[in-house]
Formats: sequence, C-alpha cells, structure tokens
Amino acid sequence: AAFQVTEQDRELISSLYTQYDVIISVQSQQNLKELLDLPLKGLAMNGGEESRPGFKEYTGLADILEALETE
Repeated sequence: AAFQVTEQDRELISSLYTQYDVIISVQSQQNLKELLDLPLKGLAMNGGEESRPGFKEYTGLADILEALETE
C-alpha cells in the first residue's frame, strides 16, 4: 500500500516545522515528490537487512537516491 500524505499530516508537519527540524523516514521512492513538497529539514534512509554479518542490501536505498537525483 502506498503512503499518502493527508492534509492533517501537512498541518502537523507545518506546525512542528516552526519550532523543530522535521526529518521523515523514507522507505521507498513512492510518494517521494509529495514528501519533498513538505517543509522538511531532511530525509532519513536505511539500507535493507544484512544477509550475513557485514553484507547489507542497498537496492531500495539506491532507488530512492536515484529518484532524488532526478527531482
């Protein structure tokens, strides 16, 4: 299911933004453009699960970074 930013979310973030640096955790590139329209200080991103110690999957992270590069 795709995440959708509601008007209530926009109002909450806008009210917090005046006093705090707001950072949103991004899990995928879905709705990235909508998130970038919000008054955010930054985006938090994580790589995938470790397949074994020291080996982590970064495919989802690479997709988000690529989408940000084109925005």
